[in-house]
Amino acid sequence: MNRSKVGALALIAAIAIPALGYGSAAAGQTAAASSPFRAGPDGSVIHRSTGIVFPRASDGFVRVSIQALDKRNESAVVTYERGTGSHKSAARITLVQIDDMSAHEHFAGIAPIVGTYFDGLRFTDIKPISDGPLDLAGVAPRNAWQGHFTAVRGKEPYILSLSTLDMGNWGGRVTAAYPRDDAPDIQQRLNALVGKIRATGPTHVHAGA
Repeated sequence: MNRSKVGALALIAAIAIPALGYGSAAAGQTAAASSPFRAGPDGSVIHRSTGIVFPRASDGFVRVSIQALDKRNESAVVTYERGTGSHKSAARITLVQIDDMSAHEHFAGIAPIVGTYFDGLRFTDIKPISDGPLDLAGVAPRNAWQGHFTAVRGKEPYILSLSTLDMGNWGGRVTAAYPRDDAPDIQQRLNALVGKIRATGPTHVHAGA
């Protein structure tokens, strides 16, 4: 692995820790002038650097926070939640600037710490169960990767998922957690939400087979 890839892996590992908090409820609904986002229509926020639009709510998920990950206010994370108590689901959508890294390498850098991404949802017994190329329309196979993990929250079985996307100078990832019994419904809702968000973003990705 070359130096730029090693540096990028170090970057995505480093930003995992300060990104744990969801922020205030108000932060989920507003975009200050100094944030990576600007206000969009109908309560949405728009990522300034990529133009990606994050709705206030969609497919049963509600946006609960927006957060910068660097001092330049470019890399950022948006958190959505659905449900409460033992049926609580969460999805974190992160945008980071990483060059010269495949979606698989991005995935490999985050997979060992995927369980730490959900403040307030404490997981144990995390085990990988699958990973491989993610089939997305118009995206080369090497540019999208997804994996799933089993986990336990208290006594409740959960599924954790990690998806990564190479968008040229940008890398996107979605970390999600949801009760195992709700998995078919949540996965369908999450795919719909992420699909709508991705459709608003950059169309350029690295060529690959």
